[in-house]
Amino acid sequence: SSSILHLRDRFCLRKHGLAVAWFVLIAVIVLAPALAHGTSFGSFDLLNQFGVLRKHGLVVHNTQAGDQSDSIIPWAALSWTQVHHGQLPLWNPYGALGMPLAFSWQSASFSVPSLIGYLVPYNFAFTVQVLMTLVIAGSGAYALGRVLGLGTLACVFTGTVFELSGPMLGWLGWPHSAVMSWAGWLFAAALLILRGRRGARYVAALALVVGAMIY
Repeated sequence: SSSILHLRDRFCLRKHGLAVAWFVLIAVIVLAPALAHGTSFGSFDLLNQFGVLRKHGLVVHNTQAGDQSDSIIPWAALSWTQVHHGQLPLWNPYGALGMPLAFSWQSASFSVPSLIGYLVPYNFAFTVQVLMTLVIAGSGAYALGRVLGLGTLACVFTGTVFELSGPMLGWLGWPHSAVMSWAGWLFAAALLILRGRRGARYVAALALVVGAMIY
Protein backbone atom coordinates (compact mmCIF):
# COMPACT_ATOMS: atom_id res chain seq x y z
CA SER A 1 0.00 0.00 0.00
CA SER A 2 2.79 2.44 0.92
CA SER A 3 4.68 1.60 -2.28
CA ILE A 4 1.57 2.31 -4.35
CA LEU A 5 1.14 5.67 -2.63
CA HIS A 6 4.81 6.45 -3.22
CA LEU A 7 4.48 5.66 -6.93
CA ARG A 8 1.34 7.77 -7.16
CA ASP A 9 3.10 10.72 -5.51
CA ARG A 10 6.04 10.39 -7.89
CA PHE A 11 3.67 10.28 -10.85
CA CYS A 12 1.86 13.41 -9.62
CA LEU A 13 5.14 15.29 -9.14
CA ARG A 14 6.29 14.26 -12.61
CA LYS A 15 2.96 15.32 -14.08
CA HIS A 16 3.17 18.75 -12.43
CA GLY A 17 6.79 19.08 -13.53
CA LEU A 18 5.82 18.37 -17.14
CA ALA A 19 3.06 20.98 -16.91
CA VAL A 20 5.52 23.63 -15.71
CA ALA A 21 7.95 22.62 -18.47
CA TRP A 22 5.13 23.13 -20.97
CA PHE A 23 4.48 26.65 -19.65
CA VAL A 24 8.17 27.45 -19.99
CA LEU A 25 8.20 26.10 -23.55
CA ILE A 26 5.22 28.12 -24.76
CA ALA A 27 6.68 31.25 -23.14
CA VAL A 28 9.89 30.74 -25.14
CA ILE A 29 7.92 30.03 -28.33
CA VAL A 30 5.74 33.13 -28.06
CA LEU A 31 8.79 35.35 -27.43
CA ALA A 32 10.90 33.68 -30.14
CA PRO A 33 10.03 36.23 -32.90
CA ALA A 34 11.14 39.10 -30.64
CA LEU A 35 14.27 37.32 -29.38
CA ALA A 36 15.30 36.18 -32.87
CA HIS A 37 16.92 39.59 -33.34
CA GLY A 38 18.86 39.55 -30.05
CA THR A 39 18.90 38.29 -26.49
CA SER A 40 17.32 41.38 -24.91
CA PHE A 41 13.55 41.85 -24.83
CA GLY A 42 12.27 45.37 -25.42
CA SER A 43 11.26 48.05 -27.91
CA PHE A 44 14.66 49.60 -28.35
CA ASP A 45 13.81 51.24 -31.68
CA LEU A 46 12.30 54.12 -29.69
CA LEU A 47 15.78 55.03 -28.43
CA ASN A 48 16.64 56.12 -31.96
CA GLN A 49 14.36 59.13 -31.46
CA PHE A 50 16.30 60.71 -28.59
CA GLY A 51 19.72 62.10 -27.65
CA VAL A 52 22.99 60.75 -29.00
CA LEU A 53 21.22 57.66 -30.39
CA ARG A 54 18.91 59.77 -32.57
CA LYS A 55 18.73 58.67 -36.20
CA HIS A 56 16.46 60.05 -38.88
CA GLY A 57 14.28 57.91 -41.12
CA LEU A 58 13.94 54.90 -38.81
CA VAL A 59 10.49 53.44 -38.20
CA VAL A 60 9.21 53.02 -34.63
CA HIS A 61 7.09 49.88 -34.54
CA ASN A 62 5.18 50.57 -31.31
CA THR A 63 5.12 54.09 -29.89
CA GLN A 64 3.11 52.88 -26.87
CA ALA A 65 6.12 50.91 -25.59
CA GLY A 66 8.03 54.03 -24.60
CA ASP A 67 7.73 53.32 -20.88
CA GLN A 68 9.63 50.07 -21.33
CA SER A 69 12.60 51.54 -23.18
CA ASP A 70 12.99 54.72 -21.13
CA SER A 71 11.89 53.56 -17.67
CA ILE A 72 11.14 49.90 -16.92
CA ILE A 73 14.12 48.30 -18.67
CA PRO A 74 16.60 50.94 -17.36
CA TRP A 75 15.24 50.39 -13.83
CA ALA A 76 15.75 46.65 -14.22
CA ALA A 77 19.29 47.25 -15.48
CA LEU A 78 20.04 49.61 -12.58
CA SER A 79 18.68 47.11 -10.04
CA TRP A 80 20.76 44.30 -11.56
CA THR A 81 23.89 46.48 -11.48
CA GLN A 82 23.41 47.50 -7.87
CA VAL A 83 22.77 43.91 -6.74
CA HIS A 84 25.92 42.70 -8.50
CA HIS A 85 27.88 45.47 -6.75
CA GLY A 86 26.71 44.21 -3.38
CA GLN A 87 24.04 46.86 -2.84
CA LEU A 88 20.33 46.65 -2.16
CA PRO A 89 18.48 48.25 -5.11
CA LEU A 90 16.72 50.87 -2.98
CA TRP A 91 17.62 54.18 -4.59
CA ASN A 92 17.79 55.59 -8.12
CA PRO A 93 20.26 58.50 -8.15
CA TYR A 94 19.59 59.27 -11.83
CA GLY A 95 15.96 60.41 -11.60
CA ALA A 96 15.41 64.07 -10.68
CA LEU A 97 17.42 64.66 -7.46
CA GLY A 98 17.17 60.97 -6.63
CA MET A 99 14.09 58.78 -6.29
CA PRO A 100 13.09 55.46 -4.68
CA LEU A 101 13.98 52.48 -6.85
CA ALA A 102 12.73 49.37 -5.08
CA PHE A 103 9.53 51.05 -3.86
CA SER A 104 8.55 53.09 -6.89
CA TRP A 105 5.68 50.56 -7.42
CA GLN A 106 6.89 49.90 -10.97
CA SER A 107 10.56 48.90 -10.89
CA ALA A 108 9.77 45.62 -9.03
CA SER A 109 13.32 45.26 -7.74
CA PHE A 110 12.32 42.59 -5.20
CA SER A 111 9.75 40.74 -7.32
CA VAL A 112 10.15 37.00 -7.92
CA PRO A 113 11.01 37.47 -11.64
CA SER A 114 13.60 40.12 -10.71
CA LEU A 115 15.18 37.91 -8.06
CA ILE A 116 15.58 35.16 -10.66
CA GLY A 117 16.83 37.70 -13.20
CA TYR A 118 19.70 38.61 -10.86
CA LEU A 119 21.04 35.07 -11.27
CA VAL A 120 21.69 35.44 -15.01
CA PRO A 121 24.05 37.71 -16.99
CA TYR A 122 23.11 41.37 -17.49
CA ASN A 123 21.96 40.98 -21.11
CA PHE A 124 19.47 38.25 -20.19
CA ALA A 125 18.11 39.72 -16.95
CA PHE A 126 15.00 41.52 -18.24
CA THR A 127 14.27 38.76 -20.75
CA VAL A 128 14.28 36.21 -17.93
CA GLN A 129 11.93 38.45 -15.93
CA VAL A 130 9.47 38.51 -18.83
CA LEU A 131 9.69 34.73 -19.28
CA MET A 132 9.12 34.17 -15.56
CA THR A 133 6.05 36.42 -15.63
CA LEU A 134 4.49 34.17 -18.27
CA VAL A 135 5.44 30.98 -16.42
CA ILE A 136 3.97 32.30 -13.16
CA ALA A 137 0.75 33.13 -15.01
CA GLY A 138 0.43 29.71 -16.64
CA SER A 139 1.38 27.69 -13.57
CA GLY A 140 -0.93 29.74 -11.35
CA ALA A 141 -3.92 29.13 -13.61
CA TYR A 142 -2.95 25.44 -13.67
CA ALA A 143 -2.89 25.38 -9.85
CA LEU A 144 -6.29 27.08 -9.72
CA GLY A 145 -7.67 24.42 -12.04
CA ARG A 146 -6.35 21.70 -9.74
CA VAL A 147 -8.01 23.35 -6.74
CA LEU A 148 -11.28 23.49 -8.67
CA GLY A 149 -10.98 19.75 -9.34
CA LEU A 150 -10.39 19.93 -13.09
CA GLY A 151 -8.58 17.15 -14.94
CA THR A 152 -4.92 17.47 -15.87
CA LEU A 153 -5.58 18.30 -19.53
CA ALA A 154 -8.18 20.91 -18.58
CA CYS A 155 -5.74 22.50 -16.11
CA VAL A 156 -2.97 22.65 -18.72
CA PHE A 157 -5.42 24.18 -21.20
CA THR A 158 -6.49 26.78 -18.60
CA GLY A 159 -2.89 27.73 -17.88
CA THR A 160 -2.05 27.93 -21.58
CA VAL A 161 -5.02 30.17 -22.37
CA PHE A 162 -4.25 32.55 -19.51
CA GLU A 163 -0.53 32.66 -20.29
CA LEU A 164 -1.19 33.49 -23.95
CA SER A 165 -4.22 35.73 -23.36
CA GLY A 166 -4.42 39.21 -24.86
CA PRO A 167 -4.08 41.13 -21.57
CA MET A 168 -1.01 39.11 -20.53
CA LEU A 169 0.84 39.45 -23.83
CA GLY A 170 -0.45 42.96 -24.54
CA TRP A 171 0.97 44.28 -21.25
CA LEU A 172 3.98 41.98 -21.12
CA GLY A 173 6.98 43.85 -19.74
CA TRP A 174 4.82 46.35 -17.83
CA PRO A 175 3.89 46.13 -14.13
CA HIS A 176 0.28 45.34 -15.17
CA SER A 177 1.12 41.85 -16.40
CA ALA A 178 3.58 41.24 -13.55
CA VAL A 179 0.82 41.75 -10.97
CA MET A 180 -1.87 39.99 -13.01
CA SER A 181 0.34 36.92 -13.50
CA TRP A 182 -0.23 35.96 -9.85
CA ALA A 183 -4.04 35.87 -10.23
CA GLY A 184 -4.27 32.07 -10.45
CA TRP A 185 -2.16 31.57 -7.32
CA LEU A 186 -4.19 34.25 -5.51
CA PHE A 187 -7.56 32.66 -6.28
CA ALA A 188 -6.27 29.15 -5.55
CA ALA A 189 -5.02 30.14 -2.08
CA ALA A 190 -8.24 32.06 -1.34
CA LEU A 191 -10.41 29.08 -2.30
CA LEU A 192 -8.38 26.74 -0.11
CA ILE A 193 -8.87 29.11 2.84
CA LEU A 194 -12.62 29.27 2.21
CA ARG A 195 -12.77 25.47 2.30
CA GLY A 196 -11.32 25.58 5.81
CA ARG A 197 -8.67 22.89 5.40
CA ARG A 198 -5.31 23.57 7.14
CA GLY A 199 -6.18 27.24 7.34
CA ALA A 200 -2.91 28.57 8.74
CA ARG A 201 -0.85 27.08 5.91
CA TYR A 202 -3.08 28.54 3.21
CA VAL A 203 -3.34 31.92 4.95
CA ALA A 204 0.47 32.04 4.87
CA ALA A 205 0.40 31.06 1.18
CA LEU A 206 -2.13 33.82 0.43
CA ALA A 207 0.03 36.33 2.27
CA LEU A 208 3.09 35.29 0.24
CA VAL A 209 1.16 35.66 -3.03
CA VAL A 210 -0.17 39.10 -2.07
CA GLY A 211 3.38 40.12 -1.07
CA ALA A 212 4.68 38.89 -4.44
CA MET A 213 2.01 40.92 -6.24
CA ILE A 214 2.91 44.07 -4.30
CA TYR A 215 6.64 43.67 -4.83
